[in-house]
Amino acid sequence: MMGQLVVAAWVLAWIASSLCIILTNKYLLGYTRFKFPFMLALWHMLLASGSSRVAMKIFGIPDAIQQHIDSSSSSNMSCSSSSGQSNSNSSGRTLQVQLAAIGLLFGASLVLSNWSFMYLTVPTIQMLKASTPAVIYLVGVCLHTEQLQLVRFIKVLVVCAGVATASYGDVNPNLIGAILQVCGVTADSLRICILQKV
Repeated sequence: MMGQLVVAAWVLAWIASSLCIILTNKYLLGYTRFKFPFMLALWHMLLASGSSRVAMKIFGIPDAIQQHIDSSSSSNMSCSSSSGQSNSNSSGRTLQVQLAAIGLLFGASLVLSNWSFMYLTVPTIQMLKASTPAVIYLVGVCLHTEQLQLVRFIKVLVVCAGVATASYGDVNPNLIGAILQVCGVTADSLRICILQKV
């Protein structure tokens, strides 16, 4: 019971912080003369990175990346040949490339989503973001992290059609903002699919 309350508290904190970030972004990019979505994304990434490190230290969460590198190098080091060392280096490099791609896609998602605040209303952005699970599924099928199933595919199409219909009815539609938001959702979906492969 206590564990469920802790999880519920964390979910509520996440929802509240997400709402604050959305409203702050809209205020800064929509109503003030602040026209630097890249700097806003950099600020978000620095805060997320710093707060993650602080939370890891406070709660004693081990560094999963370092553990992954250590475990792959120790399993490859058990081979006494020089190819074992080569496999360890390539495994570490592969992980570094994957993590760099995840970071770049996360940054692209933030920048594109923040940029769309300059053109779209918050409800429109939220409607477009509601299509994220559908885009994740479609990208996952393309990257072979998900299997194509007809029933699931039809459900995804229904969700996409609903989001498109809701977004189409916006009072002040803006094609540039919609394209930026869709690209941001796609970058986030690619990031999540790559995370599944790591």
